Amino acid sequence: MGSVRTFVAVELPDEVVRTLAAVIDGLREAGDGVRWVRPEGIHLTLKFLGDVEEAQIPGVVAAVARVAGEVAPFTLQTAGVGGFPSRDRARVLWVGIEGDSGALKRLQAGVERVLHPLGFPPERRRFTAHVTLGRARRRPVTLLRDMAGPTEPVRFWVARVDVMKSDLRPEGAVYSVLGGGALGVGHDCP
Repeated sequence: MGSVRTFVAVELPDEVVRTLAAVIDGLREAGDGVRWVRPEGIHLTLKFLGDVEEAQIPGVVAAVARVAGEVAPFTLQTAGVGGFPSRDRARVLWVGIEGDSGALKRLQAGVERVLHPLGFPPERRRFTAHVTLGRARRRPVTLLRDMAGPTEPVRFWVARVDVMKSDLRPEGAVYSVLGGGALGVGHDCP
């Protein structure tokens, strides 16, 4: 059996993807040294797992579905543009995510909690809710102060979390859903 490049994510509604694709178009002036995310690759990652043995995938999916049921659906929204490690020396360009950050943190922490016993150590860095828009190819880029991201925040409903497969191809990564679960199965949801 082989392994599958895997991560846990919230897929974003089409309206959010269209808005963020427009932000990417506006940011292209940041430099030609950036590899921009294609619209079909835009998502909110909760945990990157790396290469996972195919035999482990059903257990990972079941664990993520269990956590999804523990958190009621919630609302998030897009925010301003930023960069890691900083706006002045960005290697990763992103748009922030705000809203019910408590629910998002509970969901992300729950994913960490249930996957740790399956052999996936918790992330050492603090979770920062963001959607990656692009990555610097060779050297960091500077985000200009007037690059603010979406002019109006786009609100969206989070009702599901999925385990995703990433196939790396010359034209970029192609993502597909391996499985997951609806939020709030174990809750009375509004």
